[in-house]
Amino acid sequence: AVLYTPTGVRVKEFQLGHGTTQIATSVGQDEHLILGASTGGFVSCHVIRVRQGRLSQSERQARRNSTDERISQYLGVTPNVSVVADQSLELAAGTTELITDMAVTTQRGSKHFVVADSEGGISVYARNGTLRGRFFPERPSAPGGIRGLYATFGALVFWSSSAVGFVSAPGLSAPPLRCAEFSAAGGVASAGIDATSSNRLYVALNDGSVASYNAKDRDQCNFEM
Repeated sequence: AVLYTPTGVRVKEFQLGHGTTQIATSVGQDEHLILGASTGGFVSCHVIRVRQGRLSQSERQARRNSTDERISQYLGVTPNVSVVADQSLELAAGTTELITDMAVTTQRGSKHFVVADSEGGISVYARNGTLRGRFFPERPSAPGGIRGLYATFGALVFWSSSAVGFVSAPGLSAPPLRCAEFSAAGGVASAGIDATSSNRLYVALNDGSVASYNAKDRDQCNFEM
């Protein structure tokens, strides 16, 4: 894996695992984490630490003596980045080589790692890597199982080809929504949560349309547009 600054400067390269097939990053500023899933069902967690780079004494002196237009001293300074291998996740039985997506979510004040698989299962891990459980939102599972996960601050959704749902990591549950618009459009392609409101759910459908739902009642299909 390679890390870049927002301006495209390459700052760090490190090994996530052999044959990485999936990655996921944490949401928020309290802790920077990256999960990597490799061939064979191996999942690793790394901690990314970033410190703002500092000007040298000579650079600070030159800055004070300069008559050029002043800009922030932090712009253009390459940050100091370190990567620490944190732990490996012990996968639930039956998930080897079936991982479809991963996410890092914080719910009820605790951080969780969430791993979805093609058999329709969702596995939840505590921050220390302990497996808390694996559950199946749909019975029977839709073809292809869980297609994806989308995490934002305090909320996480899954989608399959026929349903979407909000994942409760502490509760090991995710009541599926099978709204009329899904079947009418030939199924679900993707889903996401509004960045400004966790109560608004967007669902991309297989016919190319996007449906918006008020998700205040998270077990109801409250179609908006």
